[in-house]
Amino acid sequence: MLTRTGSRTGSSRREVRMNVLGLSCGFATEREEMGENWPISLSHDSASAIVRDGTVVAAVEEERLNRVKHTNKFPEKGVRACLEQAGITPRELDGIAFYWTEAELDKDLDLVYAERPRQPRKYTRELLTERLSEALRHDIDPALLHFVRHHTSHASGSYFHSGFSDALVVVMDGRGEKESISVMCASGGELDPEPVRTYGIGQSLGFFYRTAIEMLGYGLFDEYKVMGLAPFGDPERFRKHFERLYELTPDGGYELDVDGVLPYFLDQGFHPRAKGDPFTQDHKDFAAGVQGALETIALHVITDAKKLTGHSRLCLSGGVALNCTMSGRILHSGLFDEMFVDPASHDAGASVGAAHHVGAAQAPRRYRPAPLSHAYLGPSIGGDQEIERSLSHWSALVDVRRTSAPAAEAAALLADDKVIGWVQGRSEFGPRALGNRSILGDPRSPANRDRINAIVKRRESYRPFAPATVAEEAARFFDFKEGMPLRYMVASVTVHPEARDVLGAVTHVDGSARLQVVEREHNPGYWELITEFGKRTGIPVVLNTSFNNEVEPVVQSVEDALTCFLTTRLDTLFVGPYAVTKREVGPSAYLSLSLRLPPQVSLEWTRESDTGTPGQGRYALRFRLTDGRAEPLSHRLGWLLQNAVYPLTVRDLLAQERGSATGGERAENGTERLLAEIVELWSRRMIVLEP
Repeated sequence: MLTRTGSRTGSSRREVRMNVLGLSCGFATEREEMGENWPISLSHDSASAIVRDGTVVAAVEEERLNRVKHTNKFPEKGVRACLEQAGITPRELDGIAFYWTEAELDKDLDLVYAERPRQPRKYTRELLTERLSEALRHDIDPALLHFVRHHTSHASGSYFHSGFSDALVVVMDGRGEKESISVMCASGGELDPEPVRTYGIGQSLGFFYRTAIEMLGYGLFDEYKVMGLAPFGDPERFRKHFERLYELTPDGGYELDVDGVLPYFLDQGFHPRAKGDPFTQDHKDFAAGVQGALETIALHVITDAKKLTGHSRLCLSGGVALNCTMSGRILHSGLFDEMFVDPASHDAGASVGAAHHVGAAQAPRRYRPAPLSHAYLGPSIGGDQEIERSLSHWSALVDVRRTSAPAAEAAALLADDKVIGWVQGRSEFGPRALGNRSILGDPRSPANRDRINAIVKRRESYRPFAPATVAEEAARFFDFKEGMPLRYMVASVTVHPEARDVLGAVTHVDGSARLQVVEREHNPGYWELITEFGKRTGIPVVLNTSFNNEVEPVVQSVEDALTCFLTTRLDTLFVGPYAVTKREVGPSAYLSLSLRLPPQVSLEWTRESDTGTPGQGRYALRFRLTDGRAEPLSHRLGWLLQNAVYPLTVRDLLAQERGSATGGERAENGTERLLAEIVELWSRRMIVLEP
């Protein structure tokens, strides 16, 4: 039974709606060191959600708010944002759902404490209660906490969002508590939490894929890159080699040698790619082989699961479900009449699923969620006055103009081959940008693929961009099987052969595309933009990619969007009803901006004796979390940052340089170089510049 934090004056029990907070996260806050010992592979993609009577009213990934990709920090910002979006106080929470079992988490904490023997030992329930009470400034009753099996959390999100009454529900990821795949059944609007079949961690398709791609210079969170590389290779080249690493059994089972992938291919003379090196054809063929093996095993499991359960509908979730090529193959296999892939199939989405599970357990016969109709569940950019106020702070660098027709103006710019940022309303929940935090371009010219990769994303040139089209026109350009909502960009479909030349920037090398179908009722502004572009060009399709560069999460706020806009070569930014363009400014325009280091970045000094360089040591800024990347600094800037007293402006910082330099020309040249270095570090998100 769920427990309340307190009574609600003036309302009867029957009149009060049930609010469940869902969480997926680690336990350390941004201010604590413990998080650096908490494995990112164990807990990642922290998120918060509020589910009210079966409806998701708010959901946000913490990375959007703390600006650390795949963060595993406790989502204190997200919890507060979700409560604000839901319009409730902590007192109105009826339950708090966590996406993992308490016993398993306590075991993981023991391993963390073993590495830090002096740290006081606190376990899951105590830690979560403390974190929530601190974040919300409200004493949380530990009895509110409910712990949900990891795969049940994934399955509940997918099933309750699908709108299906009866369905086969399959979860595939790296690992749950003791399993990597769970096959479950739902009937009559209820999900049976007891799986009909599970596959052990030693059979993990997630771990298999992640281990294999190390041969390509990739690692955790890079799986989608290899999925994009695979169509450039020949899947037959290494098929027999991969088949030696797994064995399918007639009953839907399989054996998989996850640990044997690397030594086996090294014994075969395969040369791994070092990170940053070019891809050889061997590497492309290897990627195709990995993808082919994944699809073969997944289809084997799902085909047998259908025979076992007899269900004609499929719900799919877990991190492996985000492999849209695999999902597209299942969709087009004809195995199921209908199919639903949760748009937040990764661990962030388990926050929503855990909340659904707890809500359904409280009222199983009355729990009838409406199908998920959109993923715009995050915080809003605010009202027009709030947007205008935020934009006005950057007036030294941008010109802002209110427009009565942002969609038509944006469409005209796209038709003129401009690349724009498009930020509207509430942010998307999940890893895909679906038109509210997007970069948009003309989908027709293949050159736009390389151009946008270069001017904004600074990523591998082979990686494809996605098309977005309106529902009324989708069948004109794309071949897809009915029975699955394609509004979430979770499955690859085929571009009609006659449309491939027309859609050169969004058609992948194999003729596929990761399609988003936009419905007017769910996103009228985005629908109007695509329609207006179609009126001008005859092609109601736009190129859509996430609004971020290669080192940051997707933008959330107006300030995030402006930072990305000003540090890339985007042409125009649309935020709500405002069109934003860059002013022609000199370096002096940056002098009035405030400068600081983000909390996740530290300044490091390597002594001369360690570097072997006569005369001086070396400075660098290091991103302490997730990827651990470091950016070397000039000795002068490193010294200035080391001796800076924050807060200060760029002008204050450079005044120290001018004061210590000898000769006006040297000071002037030094200042220009330092300004250029500061702006580049800003673009790499190693420092923060703000009004």
